[in-house]
Amino acid sequence: MHVNMSYLTKLVLVLPALFVSCHGNTCVDELPDCAEYTKSACQEPYVSWAYHNCPAFCGFCHKACEDKRGDCHEYGAGMCQEPYKTWARENCAQYCGFCGRELECLYTPWADISNCTGSCVYGFKVQVRAFSLVPKDTPLAMDCDKDLYRNTTCALNGCPTPTDADLGWIPPLLPPSVDTGFRGPHTNVDPVSGSVDAGTAALG
Repeated sequence: MHVNMSYLTKLVLVLPALFVSCHGNTCVDELPDCAEYTKSACQEPYVSWAYHNCPAFCGFCHKACEDKRGDCHEYGAGMCQEPYKTWARENCAQYCGFCGRELECLYTPWADISNCTGSCVYGFKVQVRAFSLVPKDTPLAMDCDKDLYRNTTCALNGCPTPTDADLGWIPPLLPPSVDTGFRGPHTNVDPVSGSVDAGTAALG
């Protein structure tokens, strides 16, 4: 395919300026240079960073299938094919005919963007996943209406055995033992040790 230099020059000039972000129902990026990080920045261990800064570029939010640029027709149909197809799908999807039921979504595995928090045995964590548009009937591809964000349960280490201090229990204080010198009528006193043998009958 022959592409003139003015077309290539124009394509190179617009690429650095492309950016999109994800707020509410709008899928846009927070950073203007997400493409410079490449798709490797969308994977572990950078998922949390990518989700908050480059959600559209990484595929963490659903974008409307429409032309982001108002001048797609000026590039011509050749822009919709390789090696420009990826750029065209992002910026001139409607013009190039990339919208429609002939495409499905291929989802990445769920990835954590928060720690497991909770008490004792079970907790909760936040997970996200990305998607990419692929031709219909691609293995493992699904409809593009699946969730990209979820709260899910997770296992914790379990509850430790509580101590008395944890329960706020304080043992009662017993009064000290005091010998009042009182002896009952049926009490024998050992004349040597002075000990009292309670419950024995006194000798008459």
